[in-house]
Amino acid sequence: MTRVDKEIFINAPVDKIYDFVIKPSNLLQIWPSLMQVKNEQLLPNGGYSAKWVYKMGGCISRARVKLLI
Repeated sequence: MTRVDKEIFINAPVDKIYDFVIKPSNLLQIWPSLMQVKNEQLLPNGGYSAKWVYKMGGCISRARVKLLI
């Protein structure tokens, strides 16, 4: 099995990075297999719900997700 290791340094406060990563529409910029994010909604607890489409192993999948804090 092939293994790829990559490390980056992000010069930003952790809370700013977390706020970026928790928002589903931002994941399109950092998750290569993610193709589409729709119906993104902020939840009362501060998390998000959304529908997304991603491609993995040549198969396209759709999912409804909740990202909770």
